Amino acid sequence: MPAFEQILGLPEGGFDDLIAHKQGRYGTPEEVAEAALYFASDRSSFCTGSALVLDGGLDASLL
Repeated sequence: MPAFEQILGLPEGGFDDLIAHKQGRYGTPEEVAEAALYFASDRSSFCTGSALVLDGGLDASLL
């Protein structure tokens, strides 16, 4: 995590503060599993070349 914090220009421990401020929580393994199950299921049969960002909006909030 420290290298990631350096890339973002955050102090050590700053990523946790950023998450707490922007999203209020970390995502859960179950939320990631639900997305994986969707792409593994027939419900995604019409999806091609899709990318799904599972970050609770963090990426968009950094723009």
